[in-house]
Amino acid sequence: MAQEGLVSYQDLATYLGMGSKSPINGWFTKGAIPDGSTIVRFVERFGVNAHWLLTGVGPIRAPDAKR
Repeated sequence: MAQEGLVSYQDLATYLGMGSKSPINGWFTKGAIPDGSTIVRFVERFGVNAHWLLTGVGPIRAPDAKR
């Protein structure tokens, strides 16, 4: 994420169109899980593999990622 210039939870929230950093803080501090639309935005904007994002298993990058 640093290569996209994202250095804070608020930067990430803004980049994902979320407005508030509170949900992101919850992911990292309380083990909360992002909702489906947020996962889709992560996959689209960062080129990550959705399976890896949800489970931590498999390649980080989606096979067809353009990054």
